[in-house]
Amino acid sequence: MLEQLVRAGIGVNSVDDEITDEQRQMFLDHLSTPRTQRVESPPVTMAQLRASATLRELSELMTRAMAERSHQVLIKDEGLSEVVSLVFERVRAPEDELLGAVELGRLAAVARNREAVIFDRADEVFSVVPPSIDGLIDGDAKAYAAHLVTHVGASWVAPYAYRESLAIESADGARSTLLSACLEREQSVADWVVALREQVAYLGSFPTPEARLRRWRRVLDVMGTIMEHWRGDVGANIGSELANLLPEVLGKSLDVVDDDVLFDVLDQMLRMLARVIEIRFSMAMYASTYAVLERGKRHVGAGVWGQFLNRSRQMSRIRVALLESALVLSRQNRTDREVIGALLACYSSRPQVAAAIKRHFVDARDLDPDVRAWWSSAGEATENRREVEHRVGNNEDAQIGALLIEVESNQEAMEKIGRAVVQFLEISEPVLASTTRAAVSGYQNIAQIARRLARMRKLTRTDLKGERLEYNPLEHEMLGGHKSGVRRVRVVRDGIKKEFSGKVKTLVKPWVEADE
Repeated sequence: MLEQLVRAGIGVNSVDDEITDEQRQMFLDHLSTPRTQRVESPPVTMAQLRASATLRELSELMTRAMAERSHQVLIKDEGLSEVVSLVFERVRAPEDELLGAVELGRLAAVARNREAVIFDRADEVFSVVPPSIDGLIDGDAKAYAAHLVTHVGASWVAPYAYRESLAIESADGARSTLLSACLEREQSVADWVVALREQVAYLGSFPTPEARLRRWRRVLDVMGTIMEHWRGDVGANIGSELANLLPEVLGKSLDVVDDDVLFDVLDQMLRMLARVIEIRFSMAMYASTYAVLERGKRHVGAGVWGQFLNRSRQMSRIRVALLESALVLSRQNRTDREVIGALLACYSSRPQVAAAIKRHFVDARDLDPDVRAWWSSAGEATENRREVEHRVGNNEDAQIGALLIEVESNQEAMEKIGRAVVQFLEISEPVLASTTRAAVSGYQNIAQIARRLARMRKLTRTDLKGERLEYNPLEHEMLGGHKSGVRRVRVVRDGIKKEFSGKVKTLVKPWVEADE
């Protein structure tokens, strides 16, 4: 309590500032002095500000004015522009520019919606790239400087902001200002993570691996907080980029690192992952989104990862997202071994994964039994390796559709026979040439009839041959039999669809094979 009173009494706002014994004694002496004996100093005037010789003197006068709550009188109306001009006049060398940025940032903080007066001149502050913000005296000064820097439009600002967000030791307010501005400049969270990773080389050296992890814990905590308020794009490859950032964060020599620090860092990564899924829920459907899980398990080792699973505060959010993804896929009659792999990284064993899936699927009555069995066994169920019977159905439309497929698939070959083979046979085998010509003509008649029947019955080809698609057993016929765990397939023969009553129904399934 005494420390808080001392801070309030001497105008210290940041917990990063050290209170000296002399300051503490001065505050206690001030409290012990009777009010009638206290000498109240006159308020700071604009004339005093104009008379200040250096930036430091000007800063001390403004500090006093703020402590006396008389600063609003000084910056009223045109006073703000004049004080800003006084700051610029006292920035006489490049080494003064960062201190000038601190003073301007502090003015912006108390300008009451008139910050534009200051920020419109932000580009005039720096003539060279400034030194590290971390060299400033306290956390408030670092935050004010960071605020001003983020409004500078020079090309050096973005890499400087990323480097400083890593270099700042404990002023998380300044770090948050810098990283927030960086995210606003990027097109997505994925680009933000990539740009930060590119600046890791400037992180500097640390006395121990644990000290380095503690710094990253602060950085990731700020990033997670910023993302809680982010509503923009996350990027298509955000899962891979988070996974690529993880080794840079963890570094090496983890055996000498305190488990609490390590687990906090891993949890912060999962916090960002969970937020990504909340912002763009479709990301939960792709196993690549969860790449950070398997990367983390591989990096720290199965034993340490197992301890982390028991102590993680964020893992439950990731498990729910993965289980929901498995349920959605199963309702589409799909299986996915990569999703199972991600789930295995969330639990200590495959039986635990199987039990979790069974609990999550308990109320899903609409699932295909084979698909449910595959998921409920965590991908270990015996696959139904039936032989495919390429049936097209027993009704007339399906038969006409099958005929159309055969006609269309042989059209190119018959055209080559009529164009090249017949001419060759007319020279060497005139009798065979006549027979072949009649066969080609007969094929053309059959093709015309088949196409006419198809038009009458509103039958059309799917035109999917050669396409690579998501596998759907209800719409595709897999060569060699249905294979569980296959996600992507290639169409090797077209199917037939029919339009009736405004709806389109597949009568003959396209033949597909696994897309290796």
